[in-house]
Amino acid sequence: MTELGELADKLDASGMLGHLRNFPTDLAAAWDRSEGWNLSKVEGTDYVGVICLGMGGSASSGDFLACLSEADGCLPFIAHRGYDLPAWASERWLVLATSYSGNTEETLDAIDAALDCGCDVIGLSSGGALQSRLEAADQTWIALPGGQPPRSAFGHIFGTQVALAWRLGILGAPTSDALLVFTWDGAHERNAMRLEWFLDNIQIEPTWGLVCEGESHLEALLYAVVLMDWLSCAVALLRGKDPTAIGPIIGLKEHLSQ
Repeated sequence: MTELGELADKLDASGMLGHLRNFPTDLAAAWDRSEGWNLSKVEGTDYVGVICLGMGGSASSGDFLACLSEADGCLPFIAHRGYDLPAWASERWLVLATSYSGNTEETLDAIDAALDCGCDVIGLSSGGALQSRLEAADQTWIALPGGQPPRSAFGHIFGTQVALAWRLGILGAPTSDALLVFTWDGAHERNAMRLEWFLDNIQIEPTWGLVCEGESHLEALLYAVVLMDWLSCAVALLRGKDPTAIGPIIGLKEHLSQ
């Protein structure tokens, strides 16, 4: 058994590496589940944009959606981290609220602001107060599979968000022959020039270059997620740490709940 394998057996108490292996399956499962969603409350509505509520990984997926929309979308996506809503928000914006547990304080507060503003809200969670609040308000709630560490659920979260955007027609959906292959040459030539200059002039050693492969923008983003998750877990194991441990975050939430 390799050194990393032995460290994983010793330190990975929550099975984080197993969850990471399931990332492609989680994505595919989210896209499959989308066929059964009831989106009648929001389909066919003209919005000026999408406000993505969330913290941590839930907010990062909003950033990814914004990046995808810039290349292949018809509406702006804005990631909002924190309480309330931006001052410019109105009922013409669709609000996409994501909390894996369903109990993220900031996200619930922003949902209340969105409902007060008259916005349509779509919520994604594994249950919690987010589900009950949106169901009571006759809004749209979509279930995320629960039972795992939130940081390992990005496949469920982002897969569900992308499938939702495809269903609503606000992001370009892939064609039936779009396969996940690992080549990428879509970088803008000016960005390629910047990167070439950077690599030629950086003074810090050692320098690592990580190429995010894929034939589409989406594939490159997903490649980056998988790569960085595996690297972060490997670093944790090599430093003698449980790769799932988020003690300070748990401590903060307990403090705020008092």
